[in-house]
Amino acid sequence: MRLRQAGRQARQGLVSQACELCRRRKVKCDADRPECGNCRALKLACEYSAQRKKRGPKPRALSTVENRDDGEETQTSTINLSPSITQTPVPIIGSSPLSSVVTPTPIIAFSPQTEAGSACIALAPRNESAAGKVHQTLTSTLEALAQSPEHIIEECIDMNMLLRFPTIPVIQPETIRQSSHLLLPASRHLFDAITNTNQTSSSQGNLMRTFAHLTTVFACVCCRMPKSSNLDGREAVITAFLEATRGMMACCEDWDVSHANSTSLVIRLDQSAAQHHLGKTRASWLMMGQAIRLALDMRLYDEASYQDLDPLESKLRRNIYGLLCVGDMSASILNNRPLAFHEICLDETYTPVELYGDFRLFPAGDSLFEPPYEQRFHQGFYLCHGLWKSATDILLDMKLLTQTLTPSGFQLRSQDPSQQRIMQSYMSFCGLLDSLPAWLRDPERHIAGDEIATAFQQRTFWYQRADIVVTFHCLRLVILQRAAQKGFCALLGLTDDLDMLALRKIEIASDLVSVVEGIPFDALQVNGEPLVVIFTTLVTTVSLTLTGRETPPDRGQPIGNCTPER
Repeated sequence: MRLRQAGRQARQGLVSQACELCRRRKVKCDADRPECGNCRALKLACEYSAQRKKRGPKPRALSTVENRDDGEETQTSTINLSPSITQTPVPIIGSSPLSSVVTPTPIIAFSPQTEAGSACIALAPRNESAAGKVHQTLTSTLEALAQSPEHIIEECIDMNMLLRFPTIPVIQPETIRQSSHLLLPASRHLFDAITNTNQTSSSQGNLMRTFAHLTTVFACVCCRMPKSSNLDGREAVITAFLEATRGMMACCEDWDVSHANSTSLVIRLDQSAAQHHLGKTRASWLMMGQAIRLALDMRLYDEASYQDLDPLESKLRRNIYGLLCVGDMSASILNNRPLAFHEICLDETYTPVELYGDFRLFPAGDSLFEPPYEQRFHQGFYLCHGLWKSATDILLDMKLLTQTLTPSGFQLRSQDPSQQRIMQSYMSFCGLLDSLPAWLRDPERHIAGDEIATAFQQRTFWYQRADIVVTFHCLRLVILQRAAQKGFCALLGLTDDLDMLALRKIEIASDLVSVVEGIPFDALQVNGEPLVVIFTTLVTTVSLTLTGRETPPDRGQPIGNCTPER
């Protein structure tokens, strides 16, 4: 019993705190208040200001992290449980939007103001959100421009409806407007929450894909904007949007391929178009190839693949398929690329896709987009597809006829089914412009419900007319050139005389110049790089004819670049 009481008294003595002077001199202190016995005897000021330290290992000292190998210098962040201690923010490491570095381990700092029983706890390291970094980079770039991000986004939405949608109806405008807030700084927390892109949930995948969709659509819209537009720093905005969509797709590409839909195809198509505008033709073609292979995997060429889709997704996929077919045929004709979507390249178990449909992409109640207008610009979209399809069929029939020629060469036979098919197809092709509807023959005669709607719709029909007529005359020249090379001019109602062929080529070029003179310049300008490629092809062919040469100097190089966007 006495030993137990002595131990209790000893522990109670340990709880008492020695004064400052006794602690420094390391002498026993009776801890009397306000003065201990030693200080009273020596007539010294007794103080109890120092806080007693606990036994055991010392708390971790705060230190800075050494410079990394790549030269970046960061500092550790500290988090205190005590509300009176301020917290230092965790710095952003790295400048690449695709970087996924690990932040330093946060440490709870020891402070004299914390309670004696407070523990020093080291939290687990946390991965920085790559998606959040991409979002921050884009918003910072847009904020650095003279105009606000809200103004840039609103300008892109409005110009998309005027410049791009009439010839490329592969989005629903209302969906773009409703989700555009994701590009603003206030939405960054949504992307910061995505810390593990290897385990992407459905909601996170859709969020990242929507962001990539918005940025790639806006990048293509900026590509078509004239220099006189209200958007300052157009090239910088294009680059910012393109880098953002590529960075975000790097975060969700695996999930996107596993859950592919119409948005997945639009992202790749628009990335290809934006890269083409920036002069990256090889990267543009590779991205176009990704879109084609993904569409083949989704079996967009088979009508059966559309049966279980909702009307909106079905409509968008049909339009995307038509656009992909045009890009595929354009690359084949102008760049000697192999076809992917033609019926001779597909298996025989599929049902051809019906491109036409009555589902509306525009919201009801807007005078600019009344139902007759949407039906009319869709008709122009389908006419452009039919133009490329007709020319491709003629060139493929010529190729097949070449393989069946006898050693004696080509001889015109009116009863030969292959020759008859080529002649009939060419006659139908030549009459395509004569079958244009009234609003595409002369858009100025088109009248809508009010003056604003009339002006808007007339401009969009001019854009479609420019695309159709320039493409038509270019394809006329390409067909004539291929027929002359193979000796099939008789099938087109022409002779093989070189002078007559040269005269015919010049006539086609003259027809194009006459048509272009009646088209507003902005209608040619907004069609962008695809129309430039067609002009380049036509001018190069005519130049070779005038110089007495029938082929380019290097037959292995195409005349123009592929046009993934129509």
